[in-house]
Amino acid sequence: MTILSTDKFVTSALVRQGVIPCSPITPTVGISVDVLELYRITHLRSPHLLVQAFVKTLCDLQTVSFQK
Repeated sequence: MTILSTDKFVTSALVRQGVIPCSPITPTVGISVDVLELYRITHLRSPHLLVQAFVKTLCDLQTVSFQK
């Protein structure tokens, strides 16, 4: 991640690189814009898809254990 001198906060650097932080000041988690778009399209195809099921699927694909 590149932080420019014009970035007042780390969050602005994250957004510039396509990651939406889950906290406005000190983010510890960020969600890629590409993943949000994938969820949006998938949810349009299957409105019954829940966010938690989608996140569990992503965890399975990355071989990471799901944590609430």
